[in-house]
Amino acid sequence: MIPRRLTSYIRKMLGKFPVVSLTGGPRQLGKTTLLTHAFLDYKYLNFRSWHNLLIINSINFIYIW
Repeated sequence: MIPRRLTSYIRKMLGKFPVVSLTGGPRQLGKTTLLTHAFLDYKYLNFRSWHNLLIINSINFIYIW
């Protein structure tokens, strides 16, 4: 994986907030790779997956219309 400056910033935010979301940006830029490789101890949920949306909804995080 290519080292990213964003990794240290995300780690800093994880120290302040229980949940951090990385959204936006062009396709195939490395957002998923960054999160899944640099933060091995965290759960990764993709909002494009219906299975993940049901998990998130079960904890009342979002409302599915």
